[in-house]
Amino acid sequence: MTPKEKAKELFNEFHKHAQSDWCSQSGYDKNQRIENAKQCALICVDEIISLNYQVKKEIEHKFNMNLWIKEWQEVKQEIFKL
Repeated sequence: MTPKEKAKELFNEFHKHAQSDWCSQSGYDKNQRIENAKQCALICVDEIISLNYQVKKEIEHKFNMNLWIKEWQEVKQEIFKL
């Protein structure tokens, strides 16, 4: 899965659950819901990157950690582009 595909997958998952404030004149704010979903997806990616540092010693022999972090950072950039 490419970083762009992963970014979209995370965004879509959070978008299902994202909320926005109610406006009596226009209903729910679609843009706020999109931004809330992006923020949730970014928090998720930050957690994944952070956890990497905590478990690095345990899984270092299985993965190239620099590449793994780079890929998640690319996912994060793709979320910003949504």
